[in-house]
Amino acid sequence: MSRRQSPFPRKPLPIKRNDGEPLTRVDLQYDFLTYVFADTTPAFTDPHTTLTSLPPGTRVSFRDLYVNAILHSPKATKGLKDSMMMHPDFATDFAMLALLTNVGRVHTTMSFFAEKKTAVRTYHPIPALERVEGNLQDAPRIKALLKACLLPGEDPRYILSSPNEILARARSGKVPPTSMPNIIFVLTNHSPAIAQEHFLHEIEFIDLFLPLEISSYSRARALLWLCYHYHESTSSTSDDDYDTQITRPNPFCDHHRPGKAPAFVMLTRAEAERENVDTEEEKLRAEVLINRRTEVVNKISRFMAAAQADPTGQGSSTTAKKTRTPARPNLTPQEKKERKALWDRQYRERQKEKALLEKSKAQGGQPSEPNQEVKPTRQSTRKRTTTKRDAHPVSPQASPGMDNPETFTSQFTFRSPKDSRSRQPDDADDSRNDDEVEYDVHTDRPLVPRHHRRFAPYKLNNASSDSPYPPNIARHPARLPPAPRPVAKTMLEHTWHIINCSDPLLDSDEESDVHVHHDYTQRLRIITRLRGKEPTPEPELQPPRVLP
Repeated sequence: MSRRQSPFPRKPLPIKRNDGEPLTRVDLQYDFLTYVFADTTPAFTDPHTTLTSLPPGTRVSFRDLYVNAILHSPKATKGLKDSMMMHPDFATDFAMLALLTNVGRVHTTMSFFAEKKTAVRTYHPIPALERVEGNLQDAPRIKALLKACLLPGEDPRYILSSPNEILARARSGKVPPTSMPNIIFVLTNHSPAIAQEHFLHEIEFIDLFLPLEISSYSRARALLWLCYHYHESTSSTSDDDYDTQITRPNPFCDHHRPGKAPAFVMLTRAEAERENVDTEEEKLRAEVLINRRTEVVNKISRFMAAAQADPTGQGSSTTAKKTRTPARPNLTPQEKKERKALWDRQYRERQKEKALLEKSKAQGGQPSEPNQEVKPTRQSTRKRTTTKRDAHPVSPQASPGMDNPETFTSQFTFRSPKDSRSRQPDDADDSRNDDEVEYDVHTDRPLVPRHHRRFAPYKLNNASSDSPYPPNIARHPARLPPAPRPVAKTMLEHTWHIINCSDPLLDSDEESDVHVHHDYTQRLRIITRLRGKEPTPEPELQPPRVLP
């Protein structure tokens, strides 16, 4: 529907001001807003618990209804709610600014707090609405807050969007049909239709908020009449509708115009100029707010200049405190993946070292100095001095106890990673015993010996009280002399030994007698020496001899 022309000179609906310029009473039409919010007629049904803690459904004034709707908006912050509850004057001032945002009078690029830093907003002090210290926020936040104002149980997907829908729901018994901010949104969007139906083509709905030569009081009564009509829907809208019984008349109606909005009182230019006059106190407050904004802008400018002059932040101490920490460099997905893999690998290594240290503590192998970390030679094995003929580990009764550190630590070899790199391989005493066998910690089975020289990090003669490790850790493990080889037996002695010591029911491969092993070794050597030689020729067949 096209917008109908108003008989009065038109002005742009949003307020246009440069950055830093205050909004005066004329811009706000402050007298009109004062008459609207100063009316104390309890005519509107509040769907929420009222500001005075009365149950839902209680009739309240327009001011209490509108403020309570803002407080129940899910977009309202806790700081805003606390400020509005503690300071009623701030609640009224914020509600006035919200009503101007509700009809589009406040542009969405406007901001109303001096600490604004973004470049897409313009700051405008409002001395008439900043009587109490508080954050008036900015237009986009206020509009989002009003959009979220809904009735309890109202579906946000099916919000009423036309005046006829609102009236139909109200006349069906659902009072109020929707929230008051949503009603004002709908009336603003259908401003020409509202003028045609209620204002006799005199002005449109949005003209009520513009500086026109109409008294502020009459415009405020017209707005309250419209809000009551669509919020309560109890009065007839036609003079010819005599069958409609008016059980609850509109308290803001004009008795000379039943069913229509109250008549407007026209003013002369001089009379219109006497309304919405800024006081001296507000002018001084505007200067204070402008100076505060200037200080904030200068501080931001100094900060930006310091950041450009010294981007690294390594200049003077004052500049270094003002500059921000440089952001992390932008990494490619592959670099991020590699960095995460490195962190995971380092984390796993730390966990393994921690588990190994806890295991060493549980076994009693922790060194006496807690600040010096001493690791075993191998992470998964422990070494003890034994000979090859030790087929089984020593029983717990025969093994030295944990209470004897001198004997216990002699069974293990410890070394420091720092000293292991600086050891000398020419030490004659550090040679490895060939009869040493390494055993696994978990299974206690002998491992294949490594045929390389191993050296202890500390010498026995260098161990002193100044060493960070105790003497029992710095000394070499005890070494036993090699076991003597068994004496070879004759064939008869070996046969007699087999008959007496072997079980004929067992497989010979399972026997572990050293003499049997020696016999197999001799036979293998004979076969090896015969390998590669020509085989012995088969004997010639001779006729059988006949014995006489």
